[in-house]
Amino acid sequence: MQHEAPHAATDAVPAAMAGSDSTVPPPSLLATAPGALRVIKRNGAVVAYDDDKIQIALTKAFLAVEGGTAAASPRIRDLVTKLTERVSDTFRRRLPSGGTIHIEEIQDQAELALMRSGEHKAARDYVLYREERARIRAANAAGAQSDGPAIRMAAEDGSLKPLDAARIRGMAAEACDGLDGVDAQRIVEVAQAEMYDGIKAQDIAASLM
Repeated sequence: MQHEAPHAATDAVPAAMAGSDSTVPPPSLLATAPGALRVIKRNGAVVAYDDDKIQIALTKAFLAVEGGTAAASPRIRDLVTKLTERVSDTFRRRLPSGGTIHIEEIQDQAELALMRSGEHKAARDYVLYREERARIRAANAAGAQSDGPAIRMAAEDGSLKPLDAARIRGMAAEACDGLDGVDAQRIVEVAQAEMYDGIKAQDIAASLM
């Protein structure tokens, strides 16, 4: 989960599958495997459900409240593990044959798990972070629709170049290739709302995934 639940996370293959590279299915296969849970991201992309992302988001909520020592605390680690299992079990009971969940639903359940466990300070930080990210997305979307300056991309030498809209549409089309029911144009619109002047090429690619 993007601390789009406190402060972002990257895609990860479940630990049980982390053997040699030749035995780990690519994320695209995990996201389409029969009976698997899948997540719809805000840009419309569909990815495999990942417990690790929930753990990272919850850990960062505790870090925001208790400081850097929380990461090394056995109590926090055990609590994060239990809360993550609680969130995931909710969806596995709800969708025993697999299915698709929106990222907001996962974050709602993580917030609820924090509240029910009595961790109100961590829950509050989680809520505030979500609200702040929503505000930033709304502001970016409004700016993209205004007559303000165009967004530029930072080149490797530090210079700024106009954003290549055609290239972005092509990258979105490639990301959607083979995925049914995913709107490439919608992915472009949502991704552009997250972009900013001076964005790096790798961050553009990440926003489309």
